[in-house]
Amino acid sequence: MDTLFKFPALAQVLAEYADYITTTYKQNLEKSGHKATGKLISSVHTVVNIGETSASVDMYLEDYYKYVEKGRNEGSFPPVNKILEWIRIKPIIPRPDKNGKVPTEQQLAYLIGRNMMEKGSPTKDGLPTPPTFDLRHAKETADSAYITRIEQAIQEDLSNELTSVVSMLIV
Repeated sequence: MDTLFKFPALAQVLAEYADYITTTYKQNLEKSGHKATGKLISSVHTVVNIGETSASVDMYLEDYYKYVEKGRNEGSFPPVNKILEWIRIKPIIPRPDKNGKVPTEQQLAYLIGRNMMEKGSPTKDGLPTPPTFDLRHAKETADSAYITRIEQAIQEDLSNELTSVVSMLIV
């Protein structure tokens, strides 16, 4: 189906915007120390969609980004297998308890999970994780860098389309 208008300038600027927000978000994650396996960072990608009545930049990434961004509230027990995976990747070295007993990886994962259930996500110092807002920061940075260029691209595309239509009517 033919489209009423074509938006090549907008498509170009939105592609640049998508690259910018993806790169910025990945850099923010790394700066915040959110690179245990690199799975979240490597999963981040964007798709530009320009339709008849709308244009969008959609970002796709692992579902657990919300826990990385906002931490985990107390009250629910996190998946022990994910904590165990994290312990192995980091690696987290278990320390002896007050009686000198060193917990196994499984026990350590359970203890970390119980602490998260009671207090929220732990950090290196044992306090709940403050929200990082890496994604919001990336979006705000991209928006401020590209909003004027997006508006100009729309104006350019509409002007070119209207000039083309008028030219066809005159001929």
